Amino acid sequence: MQNKETTKSTVTARYLNHTNAATYLDISVRSLYRLKADKTFPYIKLGGQYHYDKYDLDAYMKSQKRIRNY
Repeated sequence: MQNKETTKSTVTARYLNHTNAATYLDISVRSLYRLKADKTFPYIKLGGQYHYDKYDLDAYMKSQKRIRNY
């Protein structure tokens, strides 16, 4: 039987569920729920399930990038 543990390197689908999206972002599922509840985080609801587009996740992370000036 194969190991079902999800790692960032094994997340290859474009549309991700909660667990895979959290793994892709390297955050907990609970943190992902908080971001979604903020209503500024991109997600898709289909058939009562939430999905996350990897391209949207990448764009969101890029928009959150801060440069620290010393």
